[in-house]
Amino acid sequence: MSLFNKVYPVEKFKAEIYSPMVIFYRIASIPLLIISKVLNFHPNFITFISFITLFIASFLAYSGSFISAGILMTLTIILDCVDGELARINEKETILGLKLESIHADLTLILFPSTVLLGLIRAEAIQNWVFLFLLFSTSIYVNWRSAYSSSQVHDDPSKLSFLQKIIYSQQKPNNSIRASSNIGIFLYILRINTSTQLGVAFALITLFSFIDVGLIIYSIWIIIISQLFYGCAVIFGKILFTNLK
Repeated sequence: MSLFNKVYPVEKFKAEIYSPMVIFYRIASIPLLIISKVLNFHPNFITFISFITLFIASFLAYSGSFISAGILMTLTIILDCVDGELARINEKETILGLKLESIHADLTLILFPSTVLLGLIRAEAIQNWVFLFLLFSTSIYVNWRSAYSSSQVHDDPSKLSFLQKIIYSQQKPNNSIRASSNIGIFLYILRINTSTQLGVAFALITLFSFIDVGLIIYSIWIIIISQLFYGCAVIFGKILFTNLK
């Protein structure tokens, strides 16, 4: 196995290639990965640092410092890439590390958009009721997010129905099933770019903070609608297929 494939496995690449921001984050992570390797940092230490930057970014967003918050949030996501890469290259992948990564992803989805929105509310740029919509959509999506991250079915589309292919193609490990369904690919691309911290909608919060703070609300609404749709989609999928977990 080459060093590149060890750091960034093919299956992981196939699952992430649909988000242009992931490619940016992976490239940006290379210098930090090299530094971490040279200094012999433990992957969990990098994860710990990313928790700190997440909390600081969220505080800055709440305070109305959207540009600083966006830059630090970008660093947080890059560090989130580095810890996994470092764990794979050092062969130090652990259950604790995977659990911390999951907690970090959930906190990122909960804290950053909500504190950005609170910052906009404090600046009287948006009304309070939008915050309730965000809390509702995020709570549904985060509660069912694990269904998209793992799969209990064999990644083989040959015995699946049209509808099953669409549903199971949304689960990250199922690259073969995803490749067999154009609708599944479309929905998967839409989800990772609008519902997750690795997507375009999340990155637009930072971009809009440089251009016009008033535009940030459009990113927030994209996230709200997307998370509500995909959170409810899991509930629908669970009703239809008991193997979806």
